[in-house]
Amino acid sequence: MTGVPIKYIGVGEKPEALEPFNPAQVAGRILGQGDIVALVEKAAATMDAEATQRLERKARSKQGMDLADFLVALKQMQAMGPIKQVLGLLRA
Repeated sequence: MTGVPIKYIGVGEKPEALEPFNPAQVAGRILGQGDIVALVEKAAATMDAEATQRLERKARSKQGMDLADFLVALKQMQAMGPIKQVLGLLRA
C-alpha cells in the first residue's frame, strides 16, 4: 500500500523475534510447508560449531555421549528458542 519494501517481519512477541523478510519463506510457512532454510540459519547463528563437532564425534564413537554431553546438546537446542517454534519450521 505504501510502496515501501518490507525489510523485517515479526515472528514472535519479543524484539529478538524480528527476522529479515523473505517472501518465499513466508509463503512456505503460510502453506504449512515448513522452512528448512530458516531452521539451518537459526542453528548456525545460535550453535557453537566446535562444541557441535565435538558432540558429533563423541556420539559416533563407541564410547557414546555421557550426561554432560547431553546437557551441552540440550543447552544448544534451548538457545534456538521454543521447541514448538523449531518444530514448526520442520513441518512437511
